[in-house]
Amino acid sequence: MTSSISFQKINSISSSQKREMESIFWDTSGKKKGEFSSSEAIYNFENAYLNSYLNDGDTFVAMENKKIIGYLLFHHQTESLLKNPIVSSNYKFFSNELFEYPTSLHINVSALAQGKRVGGRLMEYSLNFLKPINKIHLITHKDSRNVRFYERLGFRALKVDQRGLVLLAYTN
Repeated sequence: MTSSISFQKINSISSSQKREMESIFWDTSGKKKGEFSSSEAIYNFENAYLNSYLNDGDTFVAMENKKIIGYLLFHHQTESLLKNPIVSSNYKFFSNELFEYPTSLHINVSALAQGKRVGGRLMEYSLNFLKPINKIHLITHKDSRNVRFYERLGFRALKVDQRGLVLLAYTN
């Protein structure tokens, strides 16, 4: 039996869906829980880069066999994101550009689903769904293999900081 992948916008996230997204978040994050000095630091990092998007944005998921295998989150108020001290300290170099491209995008796909066009299809689905939003940004590392992925989808690099973080922007 072959499984099919479906894409959908979620308006209300169940606790089991949140756990699935948290698992993908930590499995794919450049930072691992063991790198943090305390459980509070882990919570603050997750709150900055996952929960704030889930609480104040749009959530799209890729599902296979009723299980989330990828998610894409849009946060439409960069100013609100920048109130978080972790986000603010990491992204202050990009502050002018963040206000020019006010919608922030965060995407993760489980390792088992990577390389199967899940991320690209999830991006296409969500970007088509949100056509009125025409200025979107995301931040990743310039040496990350996902930079080419974003560029193929129409994102372009605007600025790179001294740590190698790159701001990519999309105009619909």
